Amino acid sequence: MITFPTTAEAFIAEQEAGAGRPANEPERKILEMSVEILNECFDCGKAGEKMPWAESAESIVDTLRENNMLEEFEENPFLVRYAAFMLTWTKDAYQQGKEAAQHE
Repeated sequence: MITFPTTAEAFIAEQEAGAGRPANEPERKILEMSVEILNECFDCGKAGEKMPWAESAESIVDTLRENNMLEEFEENPFLVRYAAFMLTWTKDAYQQGKEAAQHE
């Protein structure tokens, strides 16, 4: 389990361990960018603010459709898996933030 807030290095290492292989360069870049979003989710949970990321697969699809990116997105298996994992990670980071606020 990933503990938030985290660093890009720790997050990527955790993902590589789970996948059983090193991330390639495009994967590393998107995972690095994800850390900022995940840490923001943690901070929002800790502050009792609204989740700053989509809370459902439907909302991600709607956003992609609105930006004419849905077809390209659906053609990339990594991005489809990534979106599913991001939903889990953001909710986990947000929850960890809420729990951290209770221990202060």
